Amino acid sequence: MHLFAQSPNNVVDEVIWVVGDEAILRSDVEAARMDFGANISGNPYCVIPEQLAIQKLFLHQEIGRASCRERV
Repeated sequence: MHLFAQSPNNVVDEVIWVVGDEAILRSDVEAARMDFGANISGNPYCVIPEQLAIQKLFLHQEIGRASCRERV
């Protein structure tokens, strides 16, 4: 049986941004890029993470509001 050393080129996934306690993974960006294809204006590796971050930010804010409402 041969064991192979891990190399930096064998990345399974990677956290590229964190919003609140939610991570945006490279695989999330790749999946969105494949879904949208050429319908993205600008660099997809800039536009997609930004849009995902905005979505997660709104979600994070809403969760915070909901937890505040439960305390009242």
